[in-house]
Amino acid sequence: NILSSLRLPADSRKHKMYNVRLALAGLRQLGVPNISDITPAHIVDAHQPRIIQLVWSTILYFELPEFRQEIIQYKASRLIQGQVRRFLAIKSYQTVLQGCVTLQSLFRGVRLRERVIEMNDAARDIQKMWRGYDSKVRYGFDLLDILTVQSVVRRFLACKRVALSSKRTDASIQIQKIWRGYCQKIQYGFVLLDIITAQSVIRR
Repeated sequence: NILSSLRLPADSRKHKMYNVRLALAGLRQLGVPNISDITPAHIVDAHQPRIIQLVWSTILYFELPEFRQEIIQYKASRLIQGQVRRFLAIKSYQTVLQGCVTLQSLFRGVRLRERVIEMNDAARDIQKMWRGYDSKVRYGFDLLDILTVQSVVRRFLACKRVALSSKRTDASIQIQKIWRGYCQKIQYGFVLLDIITAQSVIRR
């Protein structure tokens, strides 16, 4: 059917294009692979790579006995190429994977060191605040102890003076006065301690 449809003699480019188009359509209809990108212009214009592609695709598809040795060599070369490409792809993948693992390790190391530095800074800040708070609380208790001792001593001296006094009324008035002063100082000490504690908590 193809021979009967050819335009012979094919003197013009138009006739050549027509004949090659019919031939390519017939080969595609038979199922010859790897010729879908070949156009009639390639053959008519003597495009060597496309012509070689067409010839080899046809020879391999029909397995012509005249080219048995060439077919074996071609299949062997394709097999070798496939194995080499597979090996190179695996090698490239392993190299890329190793590079990714190395980058991840470096990034995690940097991030870990940054977190350790941040935690150390936070620990120092907490220690600093706690020591300041503890010092202020101790100072408040020491001040309260001093006020208490002063008050007791003054009370003792006042009581001694009252005991030596001959007037009971004056003695009772003096005791009341000392006692009230003692209570005021004790209250002052507790208020001062509360103020110091509140300042420490607010500054923290």
